[in-house]
Amino acid sequence: MISSRKALTATVFVLLCCALLNTRWTNWLTRPIIYTVNTLQYPADFTANLIRNDPAVEYAELSDQALENMLAKAQKENDALWQENEKLREQIEAFEAITVGRDMTSIRMVEARVSRVSNDPVKPTMLILRGSLHGLKRDDPVAYKSNLIGFVTDSIGPTSATVALITREGFSIGVNIKPPPDPNQPDKKLPEGWPFKTRVESDGEGRFYFDVNKRTAESFRRGDIVRAADTILESANGFLIGTIEKIEASDQDPLSLSRVVIKPSAPIGPQRTVTVLTERSD
Repeated sequence: MISSRKALTATVFVLLCCALLNTRWTNWLTRPIIYTVNTLQYPADFTANLIRNDPAVEYAELSDQALENMLAKAQKENDALWQENEKLREQIEAFEAITVGRDMTSIRMVEARVSRVSNDPVKPTMLILRGSLHGLKRDDPVAYKSNLIGFVTDSIGPTSATVALITREGFSIGVNIKPPPDPNQPDKKLPEGWPFKTRVESDGEGRFYFDVNKRTAESFRRGDIVRAADTILESANGFLIGTIEKIEASDQDPLSLSRVVIKPSAPIGPQRTVTVLTERSD
C-alpha cells in the first residue's frame, strides 16, 4: 500500500522531472492539469464579478459653452493665485535683501503700492499709497528689494506720499565701491583700499557716474558693486545703487580722467510695490 507521504514524494519528483524536460515531452501530463484548473476557475471569476461590480457613474451632459465658461473661470482663479504668489515672493525677497545689510532694530519696513509714476526728465516722481498714517516721514528711503530708488518728499498726505526718484538729473550721493564676493571664498577680506569711497551723480537718463584719475580707474572692473554710504542721507546707507557698467574717457579731461558709469541693478520706475524704511515710533 502506498502511503500519502510516498505519493507526495512521487508527485514532487514527477513535477521536478517535468520542469527539467522540454515542454513537448511533458504536455501529456501538464495539459489536463491546466485544463482542470481553468475550468474550476470560471465559477470563482463569475462570483467575484457579481460581488465587486460597481454601478455605472452617470455624468450630466454639458454644452460646449458651459465647458468654456468653466475653463475660463479656472484660468481666472489660476491667474489670481499666480499673482498672489508673485507678490508674496517679491515681499520675501525684499525683506531678505534689506535685512542682509541693515540693522533693523530701530527701523520699520512699510510696504507701499505704487499708484503712478511721472517720468519727467527734470523731476521724476512716484506716488505711493502710504502716508503719515503709516508713519512715513520726509527723506525716508524707498527701496525695491535691496535697490535704492528714491526718497519720500515733504508732499505727504494721510494715505499717500510723493517719492523723488534718484534718477533725476543732478542727484548726488556718497557710495562705497567694492568687488563682488568670491563664491568660493565668501568670507575673504577685501585688500587694502577697498571699499573705495566716492560720490556718484545721476546723468538724468537712468545711470550714475563719477570721474577719477586713470590710474585709480584701472582698479575697477565691470560688475563691481556700488552701495549708498552718505553722511547726510544715512538712512539709505547699505542700499544698492547699482554695478559698474563701463569705464570710458571723461568728457572733462579725457587725457587724465576716466568716467566710471554705473547701471542700476533694477530699472527705477516700473515697480508695482516698493518698501519704505522709516524709524520706529514704538
